[in-house]
Amino acid sequence: MLGTVKPEAMADFSAVAAGGSLIPEAWPPIPRQPDRGGHNGAMSVDESSRKPLALRVLLSQRRSAVAEQIQHSVQTASGAPGFPELYVKAEYAPTIRMCARVFLDAMSSERPLGRADIARMLAPLAERHAEHRLPLTALLELVHATARAAVSGATALATTTEQRSELADIGQRLLDVTGQIGIIAAESYSVVEREMFGRDRGARRELLAALLSGSPAQGHAAKAGISLAASYTVLAIDLNAAAVPDVSELVARRREQIISRGLDDLSTSTVLLQFDGSAGVALLADTAIAPDRFDQLAERLSSALDARPYLGFLPGVALEEIPSAVSDARELALFARLRGRPPACYRLDDLLLELQITRPGRAKQRLIELLEPVAGHPHLIAALQAHLQHGADRQAAARELFVHPNTFTYRLNRITELTGLDPTQPREGRTLAAALTIRILESLTAPGQDLGSRGDGVTAADTVEGE
Repeated sequence: MLGTVKPEAMADFSAVAAGGSLIPEAWPPIPRQPDRGGHNGAMSVDESSRKPLALRVLLSQRRSAVAEQIQHSVQTASGAPGFPELYVKAEYAPTIRMCARVFLDAMSSERPLGRADIARMLAPLAERHAEHRLPLTALLELVHATARAAVSGATALATTTEQRSELADIGQRLLDVTGQIGIIAAESYSVVEREMFGRDRGARRELLAALLSGSPAQGHAAKAGISLAASYTVLAIDLNAAAVPDVSELVARRREQIISRGLDDLSTSTVLLQFDGSAGVALLADTAIAPDRFDQLAERLSSALDARPYLGFLPGVALEEIPSAVSDARELALFARLRGRPPACYRLDDLLLELQITRPGRAKQRLIELLEPVAGHPHLIAALQAHLQHGADRQAAARELFVHPNTFTYRLNRITELTGLDPTQPREGRTLAAALTIRILESLTAPGQDLGSRGDGVTAADTVEGE
């Protein structure tokens, strides 16, 4: 319960800065309260010697009223940043009043205020602050503003030269205590925040796992505090794990942070992300996100990451379609990389042919068989890949393979001899391109089949000429 503040102890406070600093315009006279001997204990002078009391003694004698005034300044000042008014009155102000009394007692007896003493008072407040999900910066700003209010009040009470000379020492003591409060608040807050973040992250992972597997997700959503959307945008992320198979935990965590921040900038709702350092998938609740923003995300990730990011983008996916859509999105990103496309965000229309021809069936099996005669000749596979990329420009294709143009032409002729299909003929060239696409993808799941694939998705050149 918050105690009643005495009307006679109220001061007229206002914020003197737009940022919400809490500094009293003037401290009113503090009521003189009788001490145990019947005298007014709040004397500003020593009656026996008529000398002014030391400021620290005066503040200690008036500690109850001073602490109450500091509490009142926090409760009534405009602009306690980031706080609900009820929280300031019920949580922060009473704690700071208690701290003020303890600080004044310690100062009067010239003893240091220990860290343990401060922690006993402030740690529970910081922990509750984190549990309420209020920003730590708001708490630290309020602590700083309160300290400034206390300095202003002490300055107002210092009416003699001797008392004013004590202000520097009192300010230093207050600065030391404020610094300890900041450290304790940050430590206590971060402990609770980590615990809460761990629980929240675990709940989000369980929810994402349920959505990816097609399992019932409503209970996991409730546990994570997330309302399921009617549809989601599925985004697959491919950083080419084959090129860099061993990613350290530090690098993986750093990449995940960069990707997570980029995704959070796109959506106002919680983004569900699964990422292992090289590949992953994200689900974003379908909102009014302009499609070109995903293209911008790909550009940002290309600049920020030490890798080449390929994104597979499928919007408007219903909950029950998420598992199959994730598979399609992953294939989109993978196909774009294997076909030598630049890092970017790819949509279904960008790779319709590649997606269709890789579907299981007799046609796919026949396409695989078409390249069997050259499967054991990496230099011919590389020549076919270069031809499909450069078309009629044989000079460019030969340069890519570091061979003479005549050698390149010989290899194309050799492909025709072995397969019966001429890469230079439009129809047969398209058939070979489809077959090559399937062969490259099949090689990912058949380690024993060497197609000379490079890490960037373009088949490596074997400079050996002929058979």
